[in-house]
Amino acid sequence: MIRQAAIELFAAQGYARTTTKEIARAAGVSEGTIFKYFPTKRDLLLAFFTPEIFRPLTAIFDVPEPVDDYRVLRHFVFNLFTLWQRNRHLIRVIVGEAVFDPEMVGHLNRLTAPLLAIVERYFTRRIRGGAFRPLHPA
Repeated sequence: MIRQAAIELFAAQGYARTTTKEIARAAGVSEGTIFKYFPTKRDLLLAFFTPEIFRPLTAIFDVPEPVDDYRVLRHFVFNLFTLWQRNRHLIRVIVGEAVFDPEMVGHLNRLTAPLLAIVERYFTRRIRGGAFRPLHPA
């Protein structure tokens, strides 16, 4: 409830222009309730940085041999676009903040690093198996 209200307001007004009072009003709670769960507005924004957001994508690469690479990659891209669509407000806020805040870029990199590592391991394995040309998987 609080997180949903926050992300909608952050996306509509921007993170800096959104107050915790506005978030509380939109969520139907007191401002004190927000601070009970999130000590600062920044903590509320950072609460969206969870690896669980990518869990549906990481599972795609856990496939046994033989592998249909076209099917795996098509499934990955489809699910990636679905994830972007489902989280478009969050992505807008994160990218908007990352433009002005190098610390946010660090959080974003830490969030995406595990997914990128899984994708890289998949390509490394498939290159070694002869399915792809020997290019640097990153």
